Amino acid sequence: VEPQILLSLFRLHIPMVFFDCGIMLHGAAILDMQEELMGMLAAKHLVENGHRRIALLLTEPKGLTCTKKINGFCDYLHLYGITPRLVDCNIRHGEASRSTCGDFLLEYFQSHRIDFTACFAMSDYSALAVMESFKVLGKRIPDEISIVGCQGEMAGEKCDPPLTTVVFDAREIARKLAAGVDGFFAGGDFGICRVPPLLIPRGSVRRISPEVSQV
Repeated sequence: VEPQILLSLFRLHIPMVFFDCGIMLHGAAILDMQEELMGMLAAKHLVENGHRRIALLLTEPKGLTCTKKINGFCDYLHLYGITPRLVDCNIRHGEASRSTCGDFLLEYFQSHRIDFTACFAMSDYSALAVMESFKVLGKRIPDEISIVGCQGEMAGEKCDPPLTTVVFDAREIARKLAAGVDGFFAGGDFGICRVPPLLIPRGSVRRISPEVSQV
């Protein structure tokens, strides 16, 4: 949102709640869904399953929310001395991310060595394209490559194998939003409500031995 539009909205003096907008304004009501933790949970899950050679696939436009996930993922891995392999699919429009990143990765990995055992994609929808690309290349998931997606709980539920994903806690978001709005109209202050994401482990990540992870 442009600053001029925000200023115009504030001048209307009507109650507003910003959903995970990443801005910090005095007195603003913000529902923070903590995208940094989405990246951290994905990294934590891969590390706990023995992976050390890990790739970060930039499969969505690098806006604010995507950057938060990237930072959380990389920061967590750095705690373990791991620098992820970065593969930038150069996506500029999110609506086309699934087909575009699938085409890019298929071509990219035909000429570049797949030197990681696990990866994190920026959305479930683009993660499905990643899985399809690896299958075309003859790679077995999760036997050869483990994948974690995010932000699309239903998208990878029925794929083969089902996609491990990090998602917003929709029930808790709805509960906090309702409680915050009720409190606001009762004379309270909505403030900044933070709702941590959830990891849903499924069949796209396997546990590997430390020996395999270092090969």
